[in-house]
Amino acid sequence: IDYALLTFTQLKKSSYYLNKEDEVRIDITLNLSNYLINWESCAIPKQYFIQKCKDLLQLLVNYKVNLNVYEGDEIYGIIEQQREIIEDDIDFYVEINPDMYFDETLLYSLIESAKVTPNEYFIITPQLYKMWDQPLELQPTSNAKFCNWFDIYNKAFYEKIAMVQDDWVGYGAKDTYAMVLADYAQSKGVDFQQYVLKGQTIFDYQVGPLKQRDFRSYYLDLIPR
Repeated sequence: IDYALLTFTQLKKSSYYLNKEDEVRIDITLNLSNYLINWESCAIPKQYFIQKCKDLLQLLVNYKVNLNVYEGDEIYGIIEQQREIIEDDIDFYVEINPDMYFDETLLYSLIESAKVTPNEYFIITPQLYKMWDQPLELQPTSNAKFCNWFDIYNKAFYEKIAMVQDDWVGYGAKDTYAMVLADYAQSKGVDFQQYVLKGQTIFDYQVGPLKQRDFRSYYLDLIPR
């Protein structure tokens, strides 16, 4: 939930760079699955996380937001969320891991780059973290490699190539499966291309400024799994 604070703060700042003609929707899943966490033995109630997440939504007032709080007894993860967010009027999809740092201009850069990318199927991926500025530049890659950290996918790729199977649950091999299919499709002449957006970088908080301490430790030990 603390990573959500960091992510929502960056998204708040990101909103000021976006084209006013673009509607950006944010689908948030707060996963409180009884399958993953033994809430009966937990020293912190579910309501603590629900209320804190709702309070943090004030940071996202510039977006259209949908909050899904899952409290069921099944495994629940990004695969279930992907099934639920597919809509006819979406042009591009972005998946964000909440433990990733990203620059406040990244979302704008991804959207504007996607608008001018001509391929029938494509992914645009930021670089790993570097400590200097570079001009924005799209570079094609020869093999599809992505981790659903902060990539943008056009509608055709996300719904046709990267679609999840009916019997999948949780997370599984979602990204690996899509990478293999993307490479196979490209080898058969399908108009697919992945691009690396140079000059925009991301990194995992735990290998960056929070490497020496886990700022979630004050409550993690209180949540039995």
